[in-house]
Amino acid sequence: MTEMNWIAIQSRRGAKELDLILERFNRKYFAHMNQEQKKIYVAFLHEEDQSLWDWIFCHPHSAPKQYKDILSKLCVSYECITDFTTI
Repeated sequence: MTEMNWIAIQSRRGAKELDLILERFNRKYFAHMNQEQKKIYVAFLHEEDQSLWDWIFCHPHSAPKQYKDILSKLCVSYECITDFTTI
């Protein structure tokens, strides 16, 4: 199984909204990430669905600091308006 296939499988969540956003993020950003960014993204995907939902849709400022870059890019991928410079 390739790394991208594994990421695609891990990106399938319990909520369709999360699936769509993570799939779009994967297509747009994953191939261009360095190894450290990929490691952080894998850790992000290991988080609980409810945590991901809260961080992406409700309370991005409550997410752990190591996810700031991922959340910023996720936000761009679904065109939200959040200021991540204050995280």
